[in-house]
Amino acid sequence: MILHSITKGAVMLALAAGLVAQAIPSDPARAIRADYPLDRLTPNVYVIHGPTADPTPENQAFRNNPGIVLTTEGVVVIDPGSSVHVGEMVVRKVKTLTPRPIVAVFNTHAHGDHWLGNEGIKLAYPRAVIYAHPKMKAMALQDEGRMWIKAFNDLSAGAAEGTTPVGPDKAANDGDVITIGGTRFRILHPGPAHSDHDIMIELPDEKVLFFGDVVRDGLFSPFQASFKGNIASIDRGLRTGAEVFVPGHGRSGDATVAMNYRRFLETMREQVRHHYRNGLSDFEMKPRVAEALAAYRHWSSLDENLGRLVSAAYQEIEAEEF
Repeated sequence: MILHSITKGAVMLALAAGLVAQAIPSDPARAIRADYPLDRLTPNVYVIHGPTADPTPENQAFRNNPGIVLTTEGVVVIDPGSSVHVGEMVVRKVKTLTPRPIVAVFNTHAHGDHWLGNEGIKLAYPRAVIYAHPKMKAMALQDEGRMWIKAFNDLSAGAAEGTTPVGPDKAANDGDVITIGGTRFRILHPGPAHSDHDIMIELPDEKVLFFGDVVRDGLFSPFQASFKGNIASIDRGLRTGAEVFVPGHGRSGDATVAMNYRRFLETMREQVRHHYRNGLSDFEMKPRVAEALAAYRHWSSLDENLGRLVSAAYQEIEAEEF
């Protein structure tokens, strides 16, 4: 088989059939231009900290935190990004660390900025096994990926063009412990939080916890699930014994990273409950909530999304108060 003579679609069919060991790359003109550093968190865990901003032509729709874990069997990637091009950047970074292949991928949830990079991993390492929550696995088989690709292309002048959604291979449930090359990956799914299908991934041997979007630092977006559930998920993550915490967006660090986001969620709930009991509508309470959240004013997308965040919290509090 001569790889340069076949189309990308044919390559993907060959990948699905397990016929090729390594496929041609995507359009090199769309490769990620910026040289994002590999930040070492422990001897075996690295993170590429992406921009904390909405997708733009400048950031090429890349904005999450792909994780790289070295094991004796091979490399495990967590959330390989928003497009095939981001996934291929992750592959290039992995090759600077080790000659071992990428053998597994974990997707923390179905929002496209975290998993559409799966394709870039599979193009290079078709035997890599991708894990995610069962609901995320089902969503990826529907229109979820195409919806996110269109949104990214609209915002970033086509930076995600050429991406084909490649979903998870296997489901990962709460309490599962998946051991790869002697390294344990413990799956935590406390319930609805940022979405209704989040998984957090604990590496007890490394004392690292990947929160996914259950925790963010420096970036906001509308909620799809539960403020109360998100707080409970953070609390569970903080009880794991981990010492290093990786948010879905923003800088990794100690427990203060998670506590800062928890404080935002708790303040939002307390403010909305207080104003709800005083008879204010979500629209009326918005400026007062904004004042209470002044410490987060510099975070990306807060102004654009505050109204929807207040409305989501209002609906949650309203349901609780009945």
